[in-house]
Amino acid sequence: MAIGLLFAACNNENNKNNGGAKTLSDMAKKNTDKVPYTLAKNYFVRKDFDADKFLTPKITTAEEFEKIFGMATVMGNEGKPTPVDFTKQYALAVILPVAERSVKLKVDKLQQTKDQLILRYKEEDETASTMKSQPFLLLFVDKKYDKDPAVQQVD
Repeated sequence: MAIGLLFAACNNENNKNNGGAKTLSDMAKKNTDKVPYTLAKNYFVRKDFDADKFLTPKITTAEEFEKIFGMATVMGNEGKPTPVDFTKQYALAVILPVAERSVKLKVDKLQQTKDQLILRYKEEDETASTMKSQPFLLLFVDKKYDKDPAVQQVD
């Protein structure tokens, strides 16, 4: 019984010291920092992309990147693909299955915890489409934020 009282007292003291945070998710929310990123534009998912080989959203080399994405250069000032330097950056990608509807993916948050980089994104249905497309979200992140990524869809 004395051991039980000692354990309860220690737990009560820990709750006082952590500001009353009661859940791990509450603590995670307090211990996150926003991470800057560049939204990549003018790329497409290659037709020979193999989703079964896409095991992580983190792409660290130009060779890996070129197996997944092609450049979609168009005319005009904004027509060039967003540049990426894999010596200083890496890519984070969310790739959905091919669909007959137009879907737009948007970043909700990119933040880091002590051990992880968390990408939260929203999926917005645009319109029904007569052609198939492969919706994706592509970000370039500075390597100083090099952590294991987690991807979460939010409503």
